[in-house]
Amino acid sequence: MKHLYFLVILMFSFHLTNGQTIVKMQKKDGVYYIPCKVNGLSLSFVFDTGASDVIISLSEALFMLKNGYIEEKDLTGTEYYRIANGDLAEGTKLLIRKFEIGNKTLYNIEASIVHSLSAPLLLGQSALSKFGSVSIDFNNNEIKLGEDEEQNRSNQNITPTNRKFENESEQKSYYYATIDSCIAVEAIDAAMQYINLLIYDLHDYYGFIIRANLYYRLQNYSDAIKDYTSWIDLKESEKKKIENKPQDTINLSSLNSEIAYNLFERGKCKNMMSDYRGAIIDCNKSIEICKNNYHKNYYGYNLFYYDVYHYLGYSLYKLGDTKEALIAYNNSIELNNKQKMTYFNRGILNIEIGNKEAGCLDLSKAGELGYSKAYEEISKNCK
Repeated sequence: MKHLYFLVILMFSFHLTNGQTIVKMQKKDGVYYIPCKVNGLSLSFVFDTGASDVIISLSEALFMLKNGYIEEKDLTGTEYYRIANGDLAEGTKLLIRKFEIGNKTLYNIEASIVHSLSAPLLLGQSALSKFGSVSIDFNNNEIKLGEDEEQNRSNQNITPTNRKFENESEQKSYYYATIDSCIAVEAIDAAMQYINLLIYDLHDYYGFIIRANLYYRLQNYSDAIKDYTSWIDLKESEKKKIENKPQDTINLSSLNSEIAYNLFERGKCKNMMSDYRGAIIDCNKSIEICKNNYHKNYYGYNLFYYDVYHYLGYSLYKLGDTKEALIAYNNSIELNNKQKMTYFNRGILNIEIGNKEAGCLDLSKAGELGYSKAYEEISKNCK
């Protein structure tokens, strides 16, 4: 399955030249891989200069928790992070004690477990920044870590006008890499140009998702909604073609996961546009898809769907449905009891409906988890 967020995937070997770490890329089946080690566990990561943190996928996080590569104490809370395609998402913060790249070892690296049911592993800035600067030489298939900023900027100035491609797959990979580079240096207009080429010239409809996430980053929620809708409609049509084919069970499950995730992303945009009814519909559809595909105790369900319930609760609250909003907030906290914003919102709601004691306890918990505004509300309402 093609992942939503990958832009360049790299396999490499390291060597050092004049203080630089050179990554020699090797192509395999049209893509490239980067082998790294997380607390001793070998994993392949997407090279992603646009991600603020190293991103761990759900499947690997579950495996690592079960096998002792990470412990509960390494999970340090919830925080927002930005990935290369521009999406602002909420993740479970993780402290990686030991992170190895080639012959380099980094310690105490911040990471996030992404709230997607299926997502790639991203090698982001919390690790890459340790090298000072990063440049990409596509002509020689090399990445240079530790290069001076001026050279780095010149290597980021990439255009495809004179480049010849062996096949469409190589062209798509090049466009994805260029989009990544443009977003990393805030060249948003150029990124949009290449995204449009993906969608309209190469019919790569994952471009809708990349563009939607970039629109979200730009707070252009109405255009983001259009692109999420285009992608969801395409995937729903694809789903109808295979849902009665037993041999496509894996593909169907993967499609359901993607549709559920992006229904929620569209719901978030509707929430931002004060379309709370629309947000409620999308969140409920997302939840229903998940319930039909995963047991509630499945790790991926917990890690992603507490966020869905949070936004569902907020939208219900804004429409005055306090009873259902409280249920949604309760479901969210049941799935993850380290959400400062959900505790805060549930605290305000409880106080408004007369449950002062419960509300003040929620505000206290929100403050304990690091949301300082909770103490302002405590001073007003909990004397």
